[in-house]
Amino acid sequence: MKICWWTVYPTVNQSAMLTALRARGVDVEACYFGTYDAYRGLLAWKDRPLEPWEHRASTIAAARAAVPDWDARIQMVSSFSDGISWRVMLWCWWHRRPWFAMTEGSRARWFVRPVLRLFAWFVNRDARMGFFFGRTASEQFGAYGVRAEKRAVCTYVLPDLPADLPPRDEAFTFVYAGVLLALKAVDVIAEAFRRVHAAYPNARLLVVGDGEMKSVFDGIDGVELVGAVPPGDVCRYLARGHVVLQPSRQDGWGLALLEGAACGLAMIGSDKTRSAVDRIVDGVNGFLVPAGDVDALAGAMRRYAADPDLAARHGAEAKKSVRDMSGDAQSALFIDTLRRRCGSRLAGGPAKILHVVPGLDDPANGIAVAVRRLAEEQRALRAEVSVAEKCSQDDCRAVDVVFVHSMWTPTVLRACRTVLRAGTPLVRLPHGCLNPVALRHGAWKKAIVSLLERRIVRRAACVLVTTDAEKAAVERWAHGLRRIEVVGLGVDDLLTPDLPPKRMDDGPKTFLFVGRLHPLKGLDLLLAALPERARLRVIAPDENGAWSRYERLARQLGVADRVAFLGVKTGGEKLAEMRRADALVLPTHSENFGFAVAEALAVGTPAITTKGAPWEGLESHGCGWWTDVDAAALRAALADCASRPRAELAAMGARGRDWMLADFTWRTCAERVHRAICGIIRP
Repeated sequence: MKICWWTVYPTVNQSAMLTALRARGVDVEACYFGTYDAYRGLLAWKDRPLEPWEHRASTIAAARAAVPDWDARIQMVSSFSDGISWRVMLWCWWHRRPWFAMTEGSRARWFVRPVLRLFAWFVNRDARMGFFFGRTASEQFGAYGVRAEKRAVCTYVLPDLPADLPPRDEAFTFVYAGVLLALKAVDVIAEAFRRVHAAYPNARLLVVGDGEMKSVFDGIDGVELVGAVPPGDVCRYLARGHVVLQPSRQDGWGLALLEGAACGLAMIGSDKTRSAVDRIVDGVNGFLVPAGDVDALAGAMRRYAADPDLAARHGAEAKKSVRDMSGDAQSALFIDTLRRRCGSRLAGGPAKILHVVPGLDDPANGIAVAVRRLAEEQRALRAEVSVAEKCSQDDCRAVDVVFVHSMWTPTVLRACRTVLRAGTPLVRLPHGCLNPVALRHGAWKKAIVSLLERRIVRRAACVLVTTDAEKAAVERWAHGLRRIEVVGLGVDDLLTPDLPPKRMDDGPKTFLFVGRLHPLKGLDLLLAALPERARLRVIAPDENGAWSRYERLARQLGVADRVAFLGVKTGGEKLAEMRRADALVLPTHSENFGFAVAEALAVGTPAITTKGAPWEGLESHGCGWWTDVDAAALRAALADCASRPRAELAAMGARGRDWMLADFTWRTCAERVHRAICGIIRP
């Protein structure tokens, strides 16, 4: 598992979390995009030497330079108010990379609220999950629109306490650790302690920190001002006390309260301090008081000063309440959530793939046949693959990537929208639907549907095509694609051993047509160009009375006695017909791939096809003819084939078989597809 952790600057608590993750075998690289401000200076935070896995990077370019495999990592974005955080989120959205949000609560002033709503919308739309520090932060972002299933409650990690902590002071001691500002209610603390000390002269107040309101403690007996100390040393002062105070007027978290609890101190916090609201059980491990209420704070402090045993009991309970803030516990929570939300690849297991194919059960559907073979080879590569005609959002969330095949139909459009809503990477495979000739059929309907289809294709994580020609057609149709890869297709049953031998006599040649009886397939051209004495066998389904139309055309052309319509043949029967034929003919006007050509070559039969199909290699490999899309050119190719001896045609078929074995196996195709999707879901 590889993570890039974006945060403003190094902190003791985040460093503890990252160290715990690395101890569990997670490959974490930290990118710090800010510097310590004056506020942090009041806490004595200073730059320290960075570990090899920590980097200063305020831009994506700097992160890429520092982390060579940055693009492949899960992005953990720990802010919604910084420009770099938004740039990383948008980059992940555009490139379909997994990212997680991580933030504490916000003061939500009027000018911040639109940003919070936009952030909530973006988390819902694209993030795998949002981690929110504490229940109250989760509820706040829920109120701004982050859905419950997108929210996980987490907490900062408390570093392990040193073994040589000082003993607790004999005098009953309250401790405040933090900056001395009005927002932290230090004036309330000063006045409350003045009242407590008047009633209990032995009480003490230890103040750890610095700031502009330090003077509010002037003249108050029993106060010890320590000043700012390094973050790693704060626990040494907390350990001296009995009660930790955090009565802020507003606090996004209030970590010192929980650091005190880890040292066994009872807690007093305000209802505006998120850590107090999240962790204090009133009267069990501390007291929760209204922010800014001096009387309430003084009353809670008096109860402890009057009864040190109560403070000891509450301190013991407080220590129990922060056990889940250890690096071990929080890193386990993160890893579990990341694995559930990012898929099995992140857990080191095989990719989970779903193929959505319309017309899956139609035996004449070449796309469905091809997808099933691709799925078999993907399983051989250790992927977990399922094939279906439709999908739900739950189906999509259960896998790492969804392939949606074909275009234009309502089933395909619904499937694509479902995948995008689920937040799972979408891979589109047009299968020739965007080739120019294909676009001309039903052009006005496709023009309307294109308004939606273009948007979906552009949002897809990747588009996979079978040829360079199809790639060019797709890029002309939809500009601004995120990624497009040529993966080709494979050929089924390349090494079937029980095929019949080739005929070697001088009888009339037999041609074979395999495909649908669609006008684009050009069977009418073939019937008109059929050489004298040559025979034609047609493997095709009888859809909407197509057989009768072509039988009638064959009679009109005077070739009906030499044409046989065989219906649908699959598997070994189809391959045997291809083997018996002298040549396969695909006189198509437009073909994305021409699967039948590859199958015929694989069984040692040469092929004749037009330049409407991407098979220029037939001529360069000496295994067939590649003609213009017209009757005269097709007639010349058929006549040339019919005039050649069968031994020569068998030699052409053997060269075609060698070509297929080298470049067109399903395993080769599956490996290309695997490399393409690794760019989307790789760990």
